[in-house]
Amino acid sequence: LQVSVSPFDPAWTFSHHAAIIRFREKWIAMWSSGRKNEDDPGQRVCFSTSVDFLHWSISRPLMDSRMGRYSECVLFANGFYSDGETLYAYLRCNEYRPELLRKNNTLRPEGGIPNAMLPPVFYAVPTNDGETWGDPIVIPVGGSQQAAFRGSNGRWYQFDHNVCLYSDTGNGLDWKRGPVAKEYQIKAREEGAGTLIENCGCETPDGIIHMLVRAELKQLWHSESHDGGKTWSPYRETKFYHQHAKFNFGRFPDGRYYIIANEPDYEFGCRMRL
Repeated sequence: LQVSVSPFDPAWTFSHHAAIIRFREKWIAMWSSGRKNEDDPGQRVCFSTSVDFLHWSISRPLMDSRMGRYSECVLFANGFYSDGETLYAYLRCNEYRPELLRKNNTLRPEGGIPNAMLPPVFYAVPTNDGETWGDPIVIPVGGSQQAAFRGSNGRWYQFDHNVCLYSDTGNGLDWKRGPVAKEYQIKAREEGAGTLIENCGCETPDGIIHMLVRAELKQLWHSESHDGGKTWSPYRETKFYHQHAKFNFGRFPDGRYYIIANEPDYEFGCRMRL
């Protein structure tokens, strides 16, 4: 089954960071929408809805392009969370350090520059029907490429870059950070992992929370928490192969585990089939 959620728009040609959720008897999708390139200044976040998954509403900006201090902001679709009554769309607003921008502040910096962005602002945008959205709420942190899950201790979990986000209330607005220690991140980079980003996680029956993270090598890296996501073990390389791309990892309600990732192509080095 192949479905088009939003028709091609020649003014906005780069779509990514897609997320989808079922809420109030409808499907709701959102994504980052850039004019030409990935994560250039001016990127916005759009959404669309469907009752049957086949036919989708005309996409609309959930948060449109906006100016920052030095250039247009870079807006990221950062996943959904629902407490059953309210659905929150998480967005992250970034801006690049001005001295690194190119082409009159319209192009992102060259790749591989550490700390190229200024500190982000996180938003939660609420809705009760998936069509009408409230004003963005500034929150300390929130959002994940993976759907939130509830652990055996009753705590809710999300995962962001090298961070586990956890909440004991589940109201969608009070996530706390459980980061992997900086020294563990540095050690993994020294061991050849390169940049570590876009992690996912799940819980095993023994109550341990496991985190897999994307690396620049052909393997995913792993860390685990024995205290409900507050602190994490040093990263170690796994034998799960992937092609340096976003992936998803978790556990089904029936207890099975899954990984969705690109198959490595060692000959050509490109991203192959899922």
